[in-house]
Amino acid sequence: MCYNRNIFIISKIGYLTLFVLLLCQNISGQILKTNEFKIGMFGGIDCFRDNNCGVPYITAINNNYKTSVLNVLAEDGFNIYQTYYPNEWCSELYLKRYLLLSQANNFQVLVNAGHYYKPLDSFSGTNIYDNCGHIIDSCSIPYYNGFFRVNINNFIDNIFTKAPYKDIIWGYQICEEASYLHYHHFSDDCKGNIWGNVSYFKNVEIPPTNVRNALSYYKKKLASVGIKHNKMIIMEANHHKNINDNTIDGDGQYNPQQYLKLLDKNDNRDVFFEGSYTQFPQLNWISSNYLSMYDNDYHYLGSFKSIDYAKQYVKEVHKVINIEGTSQNSNYLAHYHSNTKILNANWLWFQVYTSVIHGVQGIWFWDIRYAWNEKEINQWNNVAISNRFDRFYYLKRG
Repeated sequence: MCYNRNIFIISKIGYLTLFVLLLCQNISGQILKTNEFKIGMFGGIDCFRDNNCGVPYITAINNNYKTSVLNVLAEDGFNIYQTYYPNEWCSELYLKRYLLLSQANNFQVLVNAGHYYKPLDSFSGTNIYDNCGHIIDSCSIPYYNGFFRVNINNFIDNIFTKAPYKDIIWGYQICEEASYLHYHHFSDDCKGNIWGNVSYFKNVEIPPTNVRNALSYYKKKLASVGIKHNKMIIMEANHHKNINDNTIDGDGQYNPQQYLKLLDKNDNRDVFFEGSYTQFPQLNWISSNYLSMYDNDYHYLGSFKSIDYAKQYVKEVHKVINIEGTSQNSNYLAHYHSNTKILNANWLWFQVYTSVIHGVQGIWFWDIRYAWNEKEINQWNNVAISNRFDRFYYLKRG
């Protein structure tokens, strides 16, 4: 029996107009309470900053103005967001303040825990957790001090294990698309030249061994001070396809199922994010061979079977849905609409509903900072507008 029903209204961002009807449901024999199901947004970090170290305000309103995008997301029923902080652009004090701001807006937070990998060559590397022993003060941003790594140990010791921050944080994102070749892996020890310099940044995968070691490292560090409630997230994808035992993602030597299988079904901390993005096929979709997805072929229903597959290896699975805006060089409208001439977001609806039916315990959207279409007004970073976090700036116009 379902005890209650909630309707969450999610922002109209670009062509995104979605009412998520979240029915209280029975997943794995358990009836979820309202606040257990996650409605999450990636990239929810935009805010006003005060003059003290350039850090966020810690209240939802300052001088009668909303202080962050969290105001908008909270109004629309979101209860959690993801941030890629800490990274080379984030000071300890900044993250502390933003976590307090999150608390003021009744948000839990999924923080970045994936800034550890140093490739030694195209196939192997090591993990660095201490910024090579370099220390900077809590107000300083690593990038401006010539560093391209955060001191993960400092963040764990000074924030992740301390009240109230440890209870605002819901989980740690250990990796995202580690099986893909990504050009953001810093190959020097801790110091280097500007972002994108090929002498320092390598287009590589993160080997499963390194992800497993990072997963274990975070668990042990937090458990050593009695913290065992935070979630540990691995996010993988096989875009427009399916994840199964035979998946070959076509990028490098590793594949997404290898990272999924690092999780422990007997460990309630472990969570898998199914992050495959799927544009609805505009032609011949009705004749697509359903079983072909298991032969590494494209299929618009593939990600839902990935959810079923993941549940063999982990108790908790969430779905991440792409909401990128479109431009002249892309057709991301097909992430929203089954027919791009009828802008009703029915494919977006379908992805949400079907993921819930398949038993996910959270729906997330990637990423609010990229959700704007090419010609739409995007003012989230315009510091000259005092009310830029009013709803007006998050509505599609024209």
